[in-house]
Amino acid sequence: MYGTQLYMRNLQKLRSLARVLHQLGFENLGIIPSLCPSGLSWRCVFLAENNGKRREVFASSWMQDEFDINSKEIEESIEEIAAKFIVKKTGFLDQCGGENKVYANWVKNVLQQLEKEELPYAFSDYLSSTSYWKTSKGNRSILFPE
Repeated sequence: MYGTQLYMRNLQKLRSLARVLHQLGFENLGIIPSLCPSGLSWRCVFLAENNGKRREVFASSWMQDEFDINSKEIEESIEEIAAKFIVKKTGFLDQCGGENKVYANWVKNVLQQLEKEELPYAFSDYLSSTSYWKTSKGNRSILFPE
């Protein structure tokens, strides 16, 4: 398997990580995927907003620091990846606890729409207002919850 395919397949696990974290009760964990301006790198930020304070974790950078995503497929299960994330990012996750079923269900729906090795992005070089996210395969059917 080539580096680009490994990169995309491994980073796709962040989608599943967000889903598992929501299932574990961190439903206020927000997700903002993006492309770097060159379009060559995919990024994903996990957000928490609590009492007017916003905290963020560059989840894609964390994944790259924890695993060799460019040369081999991550062997750990998504539950093992989640356990690692919880240990390393406990302070951040403390801000993500609580119920937010509408958002958690929307994320689950997004995950079900994406194909293998397909990554969503909300923006590339700047954030613009749209009712959908584009994907690495040119799709744009991922709609925000009403």
